[in-house]
Amino acid sequence: GTIAADQGCADIIVQSPLLPSLVDLLISKQNDDEIVLQCVFTFFRLLHLPSARDILLQRTRLSTFLLDLLYDKNPEISRISSMALDYIMEFDADLSAKMKKTKFQKFNSQWLQAAQAELVGGSQQRNNTQSYDQYDDDEDEDEDDYDI
Repeated sequence: GTIAADQGCADIIVQSPLLPSLVDLLISKQNDDEIVLQCVFTFFRLLHLPSARDILLQRTRLSTFLLDLLYDKNPEISRISSMALDYIMEFDADLSAKMKKTKFQKFNSQWLQAAQAELVGGSQQRNNTQSYDQYDDDEDEDEDDYDI
């Protein structure tokens, strides 16, 4: 990843078959956190160089992989993926909305789950209350019928 920050090295990387190989390596070694982290860091660095960024965004599915890596159990992989996605959003308006939605869902997932459970639980509770109220109303009516 460090050599990717140098424009001269990045130009060599872009002209070589290394970029597709890095994507393939990321896919094939997705269970090896250290390799994934190094690949993601390298992509993050390369995204800052226009020639590499164009190739990565137009010829690979890097943004899709990075979106998936937001949910990685390794916090460093998740963090670097998030940083790379933030940078991509500056240059790709089409992906920006999708990325914002995914990042929102990731970072607010616990709150969204609790809110959704509350909505589901609240509507079930209202339905149960309504059905009990219905029985209570019937009992009240029956009591009125039998007043002595």
